[in-house]
Amino acid sequence: MKKTIFLVALGIITVFCICYGTVKHMGGMKNVFGDCGIHFSFDDDCDLEEDNGKFSLNQKLEKFSELDIDVRIMALTIQEGTDFAIESSFNKSYLKPVLEVRGNTLKISQQNFRSIGLNAGNQTCRVLLTIPSGTSLGSLNVSSNVGDVRLRDFNAEKIDLNLNVGEVTIRNVDFNDFNCSNNVGEISVDPVADINDYDMKLSTDVGEIYVDGHSYKRSYNTRGTAGKKIIVDTNVGEINIR
Repeated sequence: MKKTIFLVALGIITVFCICYGTVKHMGGMKNVFGDCGIHFSFDDDCDLEEDNGKFSLNQKLEKFSELDIDVRIMALTIQEGTDFAIESSFNKSYLKPVLEVRGNTLKISQQNFRSIGLNAGNQTCRVLLTIPSGTSLGSLNVSSNVGDVRLRDFNAEKIDLNLNVGEVTIRNVDFNDFNCSNNVGEISVDPVADINDYDMKLSTDVGEIYVDGHSYKRSYNTRGTAGKKIIVDTNVGEINIR
């Protein structure tokens, strides 16, 4: 009983510290409001629209085989589609996605805003990134402060996620190496391959771990049969591998 109370208290303190630190860090500096354009290293052929302070864009992209995403606030979905393309909606100019292609790598970032303050209102940025069927990514790296990540129906050799607050959902994705570190948020992984193929190292401070429907409390370690890896660590949140 004492252990349970301690873990719950630890979870509450962790969430409070993350929220307080985020607000304090972002509230003491100026907002960055640039133009509402999207910056590319290739020909600019995007469709950016503004409607009463709300922005949206649709953009076909050059072919890429690596993804490097480093953002502050973004609900991100990556899935199979007909083209390499991005669709996005956001309600603050400083949340606009900034895109750049370097070699075979597509980089997605946001302006280096440090302050949004408590009076900045609701901030939302949603991005849908599509990859044509049959495409296999070498690596996918995502670093995000706030926002859910959803990956569906594509192939990647290696996936590395580093999140502060947000849920992670992976469905029908074929990968060899998956590494996810998250402070607060549920992590659910349903790979294409048999989960018995994977070496797994899973841990959560506050939450529950489920592997193929079975509960393993705070940690789970196993050796797989194919040399593939799933490594997941979260401070507060459930981990579900199935």
